[in-house]
Amino acid sequence: MKKIDIFKFSLLLLITALGMFGCGKDKHAEIVEDPIAKSIEYYVTGLVVSGTTPLSGVTVTAGDQTATTDADGLYSLTFTSTGTYTVSFAKDGYMSLTDGVAVISSSASNRTSVSLDAVLSALGETVTVAPSETTTVTELGEGDDASASTGVIIPANSSSTSFAITVTPYVEAQTSAVTSGTTAENLSLTNVLVTTSESITLAEDATLFFNNPATDGTHFSGVDFYKKSSTKASSSWVRVGDVTYDATSGKYKATISAGNTLDGEYSMRVEATKTVGTTTSETVTEFTKSNADNLDAIYGYSFSYSTKSGWDYTTASQTTLSLLNDGFAILLKSIVAEQEGGIAGIRTIAQTLTVDISGNYLFYFLAEAQYANITYNLSTSTGLAITLVVKKYVGNTITYTLTSADSHSGGHSGGGSN
Repeated sequence: MKKIDIFKFSLLLLITALGMFGCGKDKHAEIVEDPIAKSIEYYVTGLVVSGTTPLSGVTVTAGDQTATTDADGLYSLTFTSTGTYTVSFAKDGYMSLTDGVAVISSSASNRTSVSLDAVLSALGETVTVAPSETTTVTELGEGDDASASTGVIIPANSSSTSFAITVTPYVEAQTSAVTSGTTAENLSLTNVLVTTSESITLAEDATLFFNNPATDGTHFSGVDFYKKSSTKASSSWVRVGDVTYDATSGKYKATISAGNTLDGEYSMRVEATKTVGTTTSETVTEFTKSNADNLDAIYGYSFSYSTKSGWDYTTASQTTLSLLNDGFAILLKSIVAEQEGGIAGIRTIAQTLTVDISGNYLFYFLAEAQYANITYNLSTSTGLAITLVVKKYVGNTITYTLTSADSHSGGHSGGGSN
């Protein structure tokens, strides 16, 4: 090759190399859009049980959203806007709940979740009552079954015709929201739905009773009797009398007076105070994913994090319960569970998100659970003061930041949770 050709070829290689070097210096990091922020979602999640058993196949509805509980009794509803939602729970063979309330605050960040648990009660056995006979009906059918919780004693000649009746003890639906402070409460010993095949106006006083599970006779005094009054617009509990305690039979008793209809929703309630502490955040998952010194974006980075829900007794409260009569401890647990909407126990559930991370960026992620300590104060007929404290998880949030590795500021940030 001639010297001039060699020179030209070498010069071409040098120019090419310089050009490639210049392009490398001018190359910019690949910036991508935050996929989490593009999708605004909020969640209502919870556990549905029957007694202490998770209940699958329950239809959960709020607005135009519907979900079905899985094999573990869990459900999740997704919403695209904040607000207060009425939540219903239904399954064949069980009493439906139509007035659960889920509150997603207007200030909630993207992917916030709130917790709403529920208890569904199996419908009671139907019994036919003859007008000439005194009949006792519980959720288990005819007869004063000691294993039943609640029943109605219908005297002979209460009705001029035979009729069918069903007694179903149930747990009311609750609200997801908690408000700090102390309030006087009437806590339910039992709520009862009484249905009849036809409207029955009693000719004689009937007796609604609740079996005291305490085997040592420990009980509450000052228990009130309520009946639900409903209009087209709303419903509310109205006090209709006192509840007495029959030490011989071990029953709380209330009178459904002659002249009143037999069917309806009834409740026996004990006076108490309830104190809700300040809502506190607890870190559940926290990490940083670095894409520093890499000009190419990371697409479809998938990761897991955890949320918490449910409630449980503090150690001190569990000690208190262990010192009480077993049956009375069961009653206290049922009173608290009625307020909290389910069975004691904290659930930690794994969730998954996928994000795109720009070139030379850092991705910081934080998942937090919100909880409050709730204190119940009650006293027995002998003046024994009882304090029970539960730790209740009420919701979860996520916070994340996408930040340039060079500046460690700016970028995208947002929040939410599943």
